[in-house]
Amino acid sequence: MIASEHYVHDVIERAYGVGSVESFREVPSEADLTAIVESSRTTVVAKTTTDQFGRWSLTLQAEAQLRLREEPELRGLVPDVIANRAGEFLTHDGPATTMLMTFQRGASISEVELTDSLIREVAYLQHRSAKQYGDFRPSVDTHAYPRPWDLGSFRPADYQLERYLEPDIRKLAEEVFAGVASVNDKSKTGSPYTAEQFIFGDFNLSNVLCTDGAVTGLIDFGDAVVGTQLADIAIALCYLQLHDRGIAQSELLDLYMTELAKHQDPPSNSELVDLGHLVRARALMVLLNGREVAAAEPFRSDYALRYDVAAAALLMG
Repeated sequence: MIASEHYVHDVIERAYGVGSVESFREVPSEADLTAIVESSRTTVVAKTTTDQFGRWSLTLQAEAQLRLREEPELRGLVPDVIANRAGEFLTHDGPATTMLMTFQRGASISEVELTDSLIREVAYLQHRSAKQYGDFRPSVDTHAYPRPWDLGSFRPADYQLERYLEPDIRKLAEEVFAGVASVNDKSKTGSPYTAEQFIFGDFNLSNVLCTDGAVTGLIDFGDAVVGTQLADIAIALCYLQLHDRGIAQSELLDLYMTELAKHQDPPSNSELVDLGHLVRARALMVLLNGREVAAAEPFRSDYALRYDVAAAALLMG
């Protein structure tokens, strides 16, 4: 069974009390059918999947979103998960599973001018989400499936490096993989930056929304994962650096860490070194995963390669 627009229409109208579907706009997604749906009563986001991984992922996403919404300061930033008529947050229909969410308004940060204020707000948002997830334990096994965007399992054996990387970048990739391996081999206890915990795991600028220069939303929990706060920070820093702003990495790091220091002790010097390894690892991951998707699904090339040039420049720099 393959989820289709007609099927999602039927599920929404049958299982949820949000009125009849009036418009349906599919949006790019690597793991499920995701669409913005206008109903006669409201605007919602629907995610539908038809495999076991997808069902597991939607369960994790729903629980991760609801966890952040328990924090009053985050509640207005995170989409609510809408219960169906049976009071359940996921609708299971044969092999298909559907999750419905409120629509979070705002422009993605990738579409606006990146200001110092926005950088500080992203740093604070990442800090607040990591703190809220500190003792969070989802109901599903978080290690049940491999995650293509998990820095904790980023290894060269999973990629065709000669096919997707130019010789000069391939040489840099060897250094990056060695660096991330050294980070992942270290103990995940002690420091709050390296302690293993649940994290949002995808501070991609497309997932952070803003209105009038202020952060107003955090969306797409599909890459939420057990990792470390250091990895979460590295992901945010990487995507901020990929934004077409021309800010030096050292200046960006200073802005981010200055904000973070207002709310928690700063990382140690050795943790800052590890942070640098993880930032470069995320840039390489963006390059490799994007090129793999573009090769396998050419119709998605524009989306998959949107950070390609910037990621290569970050690695070369």
